[in-house]
Amino acid sequence: MIQQGDAIWYPGTGPDHSPGSGHYCVVVKVDEENDDLYSVPISSEMLNFDETCIINPGEGCAYIKVKSFAAYFHAKKSSLKGVKAQITSRRISIVGHIPPSVFRRVMEGITRSEDTEPGFKKAFMPRPPSRRILEAK
Repeated sequence: MIQQGDAIWYPGTGPDHSPGSGHYCVVVKVDEENDDLYSVPISSEMLNFDETCIINPGEGCAYIKVKSFAAYFHAKKSSLKGVKAQITSRRISIVGHIPPSVFRRVMEGITRSEDTEPGFKKAFMPRPPSRRILEAK
């Protein structure tokens, strides 16, 4: 149902001056084993602008109408079951898959942006190789 690279529309999450508007969030990781869904919102509000990943109109995301950016400072981990329930109840909706080139940039920015919370970033860092203890003979 929900896949990495999906864009989810969250209505009514806009800024104070436009509370009826909403945000698109990019699903960057689905961890069914732990019931986690990781997402990064896309914002056009330039107040907290993060230039790590800019998304311009015409890059294949039909819903992006103005210069926008991946808002890593608002990236979040949610309950996968909770998000599925909101989709089923039509409170939020999957609007499609973002283009691979844009998705790749969003993913690369998670670890590059200074605005990504350390706990969120940790879920995307490569795990160190396990250490092997060699027995002396």
